[in-house]
Amino acid sequence: MKKIIITLICSCFALSIYAQQTKPAKKITVTKLERKISRKIQLVDVRTAKEFKEDQIGNAINIDVNSPDFEAKLQQLQKNKRVYVYCRSGKRSAIALKKMDSLGFNKVYNLQVGIEGWNKQKKR
Repeated sequence: MKKIIITLICSCFALSIYAQQTKPAKKITVTKLERKISRKIQLVDVRTAKEFKEDQIGNAINIDVNSPDFEAKLQQLQKNKRVYVYCRSGKRSAIALKKMDSLGFNKVYNLQVGIEGWNKQKKR
């Protein structure tokens, strides 16, 4: 009986450590981001420079998630303040969010619908 209890306790402990390491992604909707745009926020477009030149949201800065200096450029942001991230459809921004989390950013929000979803909603 003692072995079962010890096994259960160890399992619960291991699960709690795993849960802390894999935080759920923080999401933001188009409507909520739109309200925040009027303020001075850290808004990052993680698409390529070409895509960024074609269209962007507000005063976003461009830091391409696939560029070799992505992590170095992230260091210019304030880690203790909220950062809002977007791409075309939400996939690259999800990758960026994971990288940012590993670098100590803990207030990162992903516009999961990306700029495509932003533009669709703005046309309505």
